[in-house]
Amino acid sequence: MKPPAIAFAFNLLRSSTCQASCIHPERRYPSTRVFLLTRNLADQ
Repeated sequence: MKPPAIAFAFNLLRSSTCQASCIHPERRYPSTRVFLLTRNLADQ
């Protein structure tokens, strides 16, 4: 379990980079695997 502050920061980072990363996740996002995993989970 992540502390609330870290979880909030992670969610904020993910949401802010998602739109920019959808086109080229390998360029914009530090970990393409994590991005694809979180995106797939969000789509379900």
